[in-house]
Amino acid sequence: MRTRFLALATLALSSLPFSAAQAADVGPGYKSPAPAAFRDRWEGFYIGATAGYGFGNTKQTATGFDLDSISTNGPLVGITAGANWMRGNIVWGFETDLNWAGFSGNSSIDRCAGCIFTATSDIDTEAHWFGTTRGRLGYSMGSFLPYITAGIAYGGLTVTDRFSVGGYQSTTTEKHMAFGPAFGAGVEWAIGNDWSAKIEYLHIDLNGGSSSMTDSRGNSADYSTKLRENIVRAGLNFRF
Repeated sequence: MRTRFLALATLALSSLPFSAAQAADVGPGYKSPAPAAFRDRWEGFYIGATAGYGFGNTKQTATGFDLDSISTNGPLVGITAGANWMRGNIVWGFETDLNWAGFSGNSSIDRCAGCIFTATSDIDTEAHWFGTTRGRLGYSMGSFLPYITAGIAYGGLTVTDRFSVGGYQSTTTEKHMAFGPAFGAGVEWAIGNDWSAKIEYLHIDLNGGSSSMTDSRGNSADYSTKLRENIVRAGLNFRF
């Protein structure tokens, strides 16, 4: 009887899924396997969103008058798309973005200094949208990617002139496209294998060229507008 009991006990122990030595591994000294390391995978296409703030100024010239530089600060939000390629630790690619902006400023000029009557122009400059298309060049440090960027900027400028002379007042508005350079630098870091976050500085110059506005009484003025913005923004990208 005793012999039969020992045989059954031996059979039961041998059928367990792990041995006594394996069982010791799950004791107090056991360590779970290390998580998989970040895959250095900056290559491929990505889309994202950004938000930030612009600090800048507008310089205007109106029919020979050189207006004072005025502040054009404001918030911005945008969408981004781009692609990266890699060779060793070097990462290069392109990026394009489209942004809503709240950049606006105001200035006034005396159109007839020294005259016995007052003739003034109150001029508003606004930029409610802009975009950039840029190249990017960076150096991969695993999950950390510092980079520089440069390309072109484009956007819509709106100039409004509220002209007043004596008791007469008129308002004239003109909208036009503006173009110029864009350049900056940033840092991006990976969040897992598909997401990344970034902080970026970007400088844009929008040169609106010259335009002529004429009110209902035939009063005309030529304007030249230049918008310069220093932008700080944060973004979140999803990589394919």
